[in-house]
Amino acid sequence: MPWFKKKKVDEIIAQTVQNIVPVEKEECFDIGSISRKSVTEEPSMTRIAFARLENVYIQEPIIFSGINIYQRCIKDAGFIFKSDNIKTQQEINRILTTTRFNEIFLDKAPRHLGIFGNAFIELIPNTNHTSIEEFLCVDPKSINFIRESFGRAFNSGNVKFDSAGEPEGFVQTGTLGNLIKFKNNEEMIHLHLHQINEGQMGIGLIEPIYGTATIKKNIETAMGETMFRLGFPIPIVKYGSKDVGTTPEMQKKADELAKKLAQSTTGGVSYPYIFEPSFTKTTEAGTALETNLYYLSSLESASLGIPLAIILGTSEKEGRAGLDALLESMEFSIRGMMECLRPDFVMKTVLEKNGFTPDFDFQWNPLLIKSMKEKVMRVKRYAQANLIKNDRKLRNWIRTIEGLPLESEEEIEDIKQPSRSKPKPKNK
Repeated sequence: MPWFKKKKVDEIIAQTVQNIVPVEKEECFDIGSISRKSVTEEPSMTRIAFARLENVYIQEPIIFSGINIYQRCIKDAGFIFKSDNIKTQQEINRILTTTRFNEIFLDKAPRHLGIFGNAFIELIPNTNHTSIEEFLCVDPKSINFIRESFGRAFNSGNVKFDSAGEPEGFVQTGTLGNLIKFKNNEEMIHLHLHQINEGQMGIGLIEPIYGTATIKKNIETAMGETMFRLGFPIPIVKYGSKDVGTTPEMQKKADELAKKLAQSTTGGVSYPYIFEPSFTKTTEAGTALETNLYYLSSLESASLGIPLAIILGTSEKEGRAGLDALLESMEFSIRGMMECLRPDFVMKTVLEKNGFTPDFDFQWNPLLIKSMKEKVMRVKRYAQANLIKNDRKLRNWIRTIEGLPLESEEEIEDIKQPSRSKPKPKNK
């Protein structure tokens, strides 16, 4: 009887498996452990750290694009401050033109609300601390509420409140590790997107789908490996036979040959003839992964409030009625964030601090979400039905939308008295 039959098959398999070097996966988002027991127990509120949410925004394309759509739509819309008080209007104009006010409320604050669910606006005074001269959108990762005892930002120590029931203020971790205090609504203003129960920290667009994004990232990594294997299969070398058995020398030569045949640094695989591994077909695995990725992307889209067809640019596949419904839902989501930005509240606070009467009207401009082509076609139909007339306001509105200069007085006169070309003579 050959010597190899005396050796247990399990031992040979175990020895072979130990020699297989697994593919190293890139470290993805850490969601922690999930157990069956936790489903039946009383759930506990565990918040995701801001740094992790920021990583998801940077690394997950669907979320990155969705939050940027919020920011671009809000910036394209813009807002208007108007006051009948000349001095107040002059101060408003000064703030809008010489400070970061527009940059913060049309760019940074919407993005912070989407990522972190919170935005912290520092009101920077002049050297005498008599007026507010500048604004700064502070990194939320460095901000915490003033608490009775400090610990982790989310769940250690109770938030201190003032006599009016508002948070007393905030602390920021300085570059040297020191804590800088800010008074609430006097030195720093806190904006939040969503809140739950008595929690002071807001909930953004990423935190509800953090687990989904984690799973999706891992599946994308697996799909990338699957596609790699499709183009560069792992070379497999079988050594030994029924007649001669297997020896350590055979295994060593088989390993060397597998590495030479390999197309990547992961190396090949060698195994004895008595061990027959099974492999899933790459094409079948790729199809299953692709289906799962689309499902997880749909969950991310639902949490963002932005239709997946808009993010992926596949809206042409939707019917007209379906696309209109998606755009309407998207508009509601963006308007919800606009209401949370509260630039009118910040402007009122600054005007009072600077000694001006805060009597002004504020409004957001209309959102330009639907395509301009549809709007032009509606205006054309209105004109054909004599519901609107060709006037200067309409023409200037169209010019503003298209980014063209407004009509001059000479152009208006030319429109009032258009030159008429002489009719062509009839052919004899």
